[in-house]
Amino acid sequence: MVDVSIVVVNYNTREHLFQCLSSIFNLSHGCSYEVFVVDNGSSDGSAAMVRTGFPGAKLVENQKNVGFVKANNIALGDASGRYFLLLNADAKLLPGSLDAMVEFMDTHSDAGACGCKQVDAKGNIQLTWGYFPTLAREVVRKAMHARLSINGNIVRAYLSHRFNGQTVVDWVAGSCLMVRASIREQVGLMDENYFMYFEDIDWCHRIQQAGWNIYYLPHIQMLHEGGASANKHKIDAILAYRRSQFYFTRKHYGSAVEKVLRVIIGGKSLFNLARWGLRYALAPNGNSERELALCYTIVYKKTLELALSNKTA
Repeated sequence: MVDVSIVVVNYNTREHLFQCLSSIFNLSHGCSYEVFVVDNGSSDGSAAMVRTGFPGAKLVENQKNVGFVKANNIALGDASGRYFLLLNADAKLLPGSLDAMVEFMDTHSDAGACGCKQVDAKGNIQLTWGYFPTLAREVVRKAMHARLSINGNIVRAYLSHRFNGQTVVDWVAGSCLMVRASIREQVGLMDENYFMYFEDIDWCHRIQQAGWNIYYLPHIQMLHEGGASANKHKIDAILAYRRSQFYFTRKHYGSAVEKVLRVIIGGKSLFNLARWGLRYALAPNGNSERELALCYTIVYKKTLELALSNKTA
């Protein structure tokens, strides 16, 4: 048995994956670890890069993109560590971060899972923890995301002050999520009805229901670009997010609340569909604004169709 089983899922993010694995294998760690790389049918040479550059990694090659959740579960089923660490391919460990998370779990027997502070290359904090999403909290969270990009300094200063020490929260993001190995037998692995998104929140919800605490640890830091794979497939990623959101809501709050959420999302999508559709119609041919408007028109059309279809994950 090793201390940590690190699982990295990759889908066509070869360069990010190289940096991620370098941050694991090229740093000195006091704890013992094993690394699983699960490649979801990438076409960019990711698997070959892992075989050549990181022979110490246990490579799992899926023939197609089976999704973030199922890919993680494949590795977690074979993991032998005392702790499991889910780590995004576009994330990088910093010196001492892995050891600090292990030490925290070793000294906090009530912790079922924990996550650290995640920042981008410019040092901007990311919203990678929170409380379980309700209709009201979803509105607030989206507003916070908007403020982070519009008036980031104010919000980041608030978050740094509000969460300046280890805090019990409802969930931490799967981009860097350490889970006690006993959770696998007690709670089970992640729900594979999720393709991607909300699976980490759902898992933390089940871990918490089993009597464990979830901790956010801002004194431990790592780098995370965020969205490296999703940004290449934006429409698919947005629809996957909504499917998972509807499924999570139905699973934990019931079909009535899910229907209300669908009305809200559907109404928002209808308004934006009309707005961006009009901008597309009025923009001159060949104009970059017209191409952007077409993209958003497609996104909101598909989102509206999803909201009306009653389909989930």
